[in-house]
Amino acid sequence: MRKLNLKLLVTTTVVITAISQAEEVDLHQLLRQLISNNTNYYAPTTTELETASALFCEMLSITNLTSELESAWGALGFQLQTVQYGGQSYWLVTEPVTNQAGRGFYLFRPTTPSNWPLAIQAPHPKNDLYTGYIALHLFTNSSAHALAVATVTRTLADMAHMDGTYFQSFTTSFAYVCPTGRVIQIHGFAPSNYPELNADVVLSAATNKPPNWLTNYAYALSDITGFIVAAYPYDTSVLGGTRNAQAAALRQFPNARFIHTEIARPAREMLYTNALIRQLMAEWFSFVSHQ
Repeated sequence: MRKLNLKLLVTTTVVITAISQAEEVDLHQLLRQLISNNTNYYAPTTTELETASALFCEMLSITNLTSELESAWGALGFQLQTVQYGGQSYWLVTEPVTNQAGRGFYLFRPTTPSNWPLAIQAPHPKNDLYTGYIALHLFTNSSAHALAVATVTRTLADMAHMDGTYFQSFTTSFAYVCPTGRVIQIHGFAPSNYPELNADVVLSAATNKPPNWLTNYAYALSDITGFIVAAYPYDTSVLGGTRNAQAAALRQFPNARFIHTEIARPAREMLYTNALIRQLMAEWFSFVSHQ
């Protein structure tokens, strides 16, 4: 993946200045608007995806935003801003509520990535109830470096099963910049659809031949949160996510780890409404990022 010269992306002469003003933004409410709207989907071109990949790499590498970067994102239909939320500053890249085309919602913690950086993803927030909000809450309550939430229904464009999307560009850019990174992707399932499954959470590496670390993550999640956790394919033959597009892309990076996390609706309701359970889940995220 090549680095793109951002100066080539700006059609007018600009003075490169840091974006320092942090606007107070209710990210939960903004995400609710983006998820609730009836969104059309625009499939980005190859050139747009190349540009987005370079911009995501910049977002994951730099310590200060610039007006040049803001202009480059704007050319793709995104807004870039520094936001204040819960007493912390973040970098937000998202499509305007008034001009949605399924581009997505991306949040970055403006710090240098750790040795084992973590990204959180929610590819189906319009379909898997609460997963987008859970991902946001867990991002802000953990040390995760980046967050990606889809803003289009899976019936129009399924981010977890498509290449050629901004969501996928975020994934590969994260792995390129952070080759030892972990990606936790949050999904939801209805227990009534799987009566044979006795679990609150199903963890998978999205492969039928899982690595050794998967069972360690499953045991830790159960110990920390009290959830009943099944590891695919050892404890269950369902919800393994073996056709996941992000998992397939990350296999190009041998030291990256993808954790497909299916959460039953009752457990999702607890994570959405109970701050203590969210904090315990965030502790597991910290465990994942250091193991």
